[in-house]
Amino acid sequence: MYDIVPVVSFKGWPAVAQSWLMENHFWDGKITEEEVISGFYLVPACSYKGQKENEWRLSFARSEVQLKKCISSSLMQAYQACKAIIIKLLSRPKAVSPYHLRSVMLWACDRLPASYLLQEDYAAHFLLGLIDDLQHCLVNKTCPNYFIPQCNMLE
Repeated sequence: MYDIVPVVSFKGWPAVAQSWLMENHFWDGKITEEEVISGFYLVPACSYKGQKENEWRLSFARSEVQLKKCISSSLMQAYQACKAIIIKLLSRPKAVSPYHLRSVMLWACDRLPASYLLQEDYAAHFLLGLIDDLQHCLVNKTCPNYFIPQCNMLE
């Protein structure tokens, strides 16, 4: 199931996310920086208490597709299971969306050792870790965007 959303497509990388490129990431050496920063979108989406008709958000969907290739299939299945649980439990009221969980997952991948991300038998641990990380975000009311860490997605 897909959403159809109007977007404005850009090549390159936004200035607000430049500092993110200087950090160490789980995908370093697995794919090229050019593959990760192939472009971004501007999508009509507002912040939690924002004005729906006046706000837009940067989307890094192209980059996310590339980054997911660096994560084992079993860990991606754990992410999908977590997403199904979260959507069922937390979608009303809209406390958390798949967008939040995707960012939490990518942060977890940066934090975990590279060898962990390649292990097929760590899926259950990864699933529980994602739920724990998401709980931490909700309790502290902070969920930094993976590409723009200074942006708290819960504000």
